[in-house]
Amino acid sequence: STLFPYTTLFRSLVRRGRAAECTLLAGVIVVASLLVFWRALGHGGYSRYDWAPHHANLRHLIDALKQGHVPRWVQSVSTGDSPYELYPAVPYYLAAGVALLFRVGDLTLLLVRAGVLIHTLGALSAALLAREAAGFKWGLVVGALMLFDVGSLFGGGANGVLYLGVTHSTLAIALWPFVTLAILRALERPSLGTACCIWLVTCLAVLCHPLGVVAALATLAALVVVAVLARDVPRRRALFAVVHLALGVALAACVWQPFGERVLRYGLHYAWTPDNAGHF
Repeated sequence: STLFPYTTLFRSLVRRGRAAECTLLAGVIVVASLLVFWRALGHGGYSRYDWAPHHANLRHLIDALKQGHVPRWVQSVSTGDSPYELYPAVPYYLAAGVALLFRVGDLTLLLVRAGVLIHTLGALSAALLAREAAGFKWGLVVGALMLFDVGSLFGGGANGVLYLGVTHSTLAIALWPFVTLAILRALERPSLGTACCIWLVTCLAVLCHPLGVVAALATLAALVVVAVLARDVPRRRALFAVVHLALGVALAACVWQPFGERVLRYGLHYAWTPDNAGHF
């Protein structure tokens, strides 16, 4: 039949081992994502829920970076949070860097494409984790389910990411399965490369959203349980994984320290008493 050569190629790739399976799985998820979200990739102008604050914060940041500095607190945007020092900062800086590098004019289109990328990354990471735990076929199933998941507001999925712009927390969630994969590799066969992967991806996930910290705490607790109860994993490997995870969170703290100092300066600058509260 016409599909016979492709079926033979598919089976031969799967037999080649972990690297070939992961590559094939990633290719399938990316192609499926392009087919599903092709129309969305060409449409900007989203303004519901978080999209408008994202656009305003990104525009302020790009204009300031062109002048060589990071903008100060923009109180007129969203809830009054300080977007360039608090949890959403890293995704903003990444998007601003892409916009400046490629001279992007339509920031709403850039944000939508970033949302598609984040949603695809979440499906890919879940698929790779499922492949590691249950095999290649289950990786395909889980990846497809994640890709087609409409989701809820804060539960991820296409609705939360693309329609409402809940991208920062979704990016942190999408990155964490890669941390889990690196930890599983470290428990199986420790190496310097695996340790560096744990440090860097943990740091990036924590820098994207506080959910990264929550995931880190849950994973630390799970590793302690593994160290105490597991019989098929040496205790020292689980304890070393705890150390690697803690180092990743510490790296994030080092990045946030200068931003925290800026927030403290804001508190000193905007200090007020009940007498002048009405003029704040």
